[in-house]
Amino acid sequence: MPYKVGELVMQRGGDQPMKVQKIGADEQGIRMVTCTWFVDGAQLEALFLPGQLRYYRPELPDVANPPLGS
Repeated sequence: MPYKVGELVMQRGGDQPMKVQKIGADEQGIRMVTCTWFVDGAQLEALFLPGQLRYYRPELPDVANPPLGS
């Protein structure tokens, strides 16, 4: 399993960072990742298949192409 408890991940195609809380398997033995995140101060939690996630990496500024007006 590529993810570890405490790492920041996000859904593929999403932009909400989530923290890995638990890694395990469901009743059928399918690997699952439990993640938590916050929305308006409320903590949310959900299970994801590892393939639904990717590592969260904040966007780095593009120093070669700064925004207009910089």
